[in-house]
Amino acid sequence: MNTVHCILNNREISTSEHPATTVLDFVRRTAHLTGTKEGCREGDCGACTVLVGELQKNGEKPYLRYTSANSCLLPLGEMHGKHIVTVEGVTLAAESTENPSEPSLNLIQQAMADEGGTQCGFCTPGFIVSMTGYTLTAENLTSEGMISAVDGNVCRCTGYASIKRAIDRTVTALQDASASNGQRLPMLVKKGMLPAYFLMIPERLERIVENEKYSNGSIHATSGHDFTIGGGTDLFVQKHESLVKSGVRLLGTLSSAPHEPYEQDGYCVLDARTPVSAVLESPLINRHIPQIGSFLRLFASTPIRNRATLGGNINNASPIGDMTAILLALDAELTLHNTFDEKRTVMLRNYFKGYKTLDRRPDEIVHTIRFFLPDRHTLFNYEKVSRRTFLDIASVNTALQVRLEGDVITNAHASAGGVAPIPLYLTRTSSFLVGRTISADTFREAASIAVSETSPISDARGTVEYKRLLLRQLFFAHALDLFPERLNARELLETE
Repeated sequence: MNTVHCILNNREISTSEHPATTVLDFVRRTAHLTGTKEGCREGDCGACTVLVGELQKNGEKPYLRYTSANSCLLPLGEMHGKHIVTVEGVTLAAESTENPSEPSLNLIQQAMADEGGTQCGFCTPGFIVSMTGYTLTAENLTSEGMISAVDGNVCRCTGYASIKRAIDRTVTALQDASASNGQRLPMLVKKGMLPAYFLMIPERLERIVENEKYSNGSIHATSGHDFTIGGGTDLFVQKHESLVKSGVRLLGTLSSAPHEPYEQDGYCVLDARTPVSAVLESPLINRHIPQIGSFLRLFASTPIRNRATLGGNINNASPIGDMTAILLALDAELTLHNTFDEKRTVMLRNYFKGYKTLDRRPDEIVHTIRFFLPDRHTLFNYEKVSRRTFLDIASVNTALQVRLEGDVITNAHASAGGVAPIPLYLTRTSSFLVGRTISADTFREAASIAVSETSPISDARGTVEYKRLLLRQLFFAHALDLFPERLNARELLETE
């Protein structure tokens, strides 16, 4: 078992605890930093939010890129060479002691106290950590942006008005903070947003990484492994007790970091370890699918998107996976590698063989995902219905991509989730659309074919009839979103 060397707030840590130990359990039970709260242990409440800083290079000078994460779903084994920040670590007195008897509050903490945003106090540490992370990473600090940054934090006391006032107050105090990596951090320290020890973390982490080369490439709890973990946002919910008793392979510790999404021969290529947030933020993908941000903000919350990987979303094989539905309609192709580094490719539409059954051998792992980048003749849309708009799983979701020559559809790919045992590529619907002109009749018939391809079941998210009706209506939504100047709802809803 490997030893993890990291910095926890201002303290250097070496530990050989099981790599699947969650950061939540380590900071509370081993480091005795109880400001990080244990809530749902499912990534829903945000009470356990921490920041994770990872070394980046800007020329010769190292700096840290911080992301928020739910520590209840975060494996300790992946923290080697990183900076873990809890609520104790953002308190200004934290540079002298981990448990100051007379703490000096930072700007956000003081604003929360002054505006009454603390309520019962249980969720407050998570809010403060998420807000702090936003000040470290946002290009332009705005109240709207900071509100979005706490989309994974829940206040059971319904005290959001006071929290929003605290956000407005903080953003106003930081309105002249520089956006550059080199100047933002000193400005935040100067303004009392962060303790001064943050300034030395990059150099300290660089020394740890240089002195303790992590050449193993991955962490195993034993000589073998029973679980392969990407982001862990589902495995740590479903099988945490099994994980800490088993051998695990953490893909986040592989020696080569995942590439940013990149273009190759007209395709977008993604490492399977790429988190959803990297897709949402990718300049390449945003150029070709401008609405991708609005689509993916319906996927979980910021801390979950920062951890959930594309490969994990695919291999989870959930019939209602958001990214899977999107990638199916993009007609994505997977490249799988085995333990001998032998490769093969399979279309995502052919990958799902049955409920939680995949076209993948035991020694294989999804390595990369690629799809042809939509051009100016190609339109793409994603629709989702859930009980809550945000931070909820779909009752039904669907995506549609069409390529046009004039009014004629020359290529089409459609998907649907929540209406079959697998993430469903709508084969007959896609074929039907090819060669058709844009009209209400075309989309009414396409919606009817789509419904006929499904086999939903009644469950907590709706009855069979409800899900079929949802899919039909969402297909109409595709038509209206993609062709607002050519179609209207009245035409689509007319009966023959």
